[in-house]
Amino acid sequence: MLSCQKSSIQFGEQPNSDGTAFVWFDLSTFPSEPPILLASSLSLPSRPQAA
Repeated sequence: MLSCQKSSIQFGEQPNSDGTAFVWFDLSTFPSEPPILLASSLSLPSRPQAA
């Protein structure tokens, strides 16, 4: 579940021709805590660990 209460998480929606939609999220705008787990077939830039 994603809560966007006064959040700066950036996201958007791209409608598809079949009536569905692709929703994207900019992972760099997520807070550092709690950490998120992401699986990808592409190389992603690492984020510095919190001290």
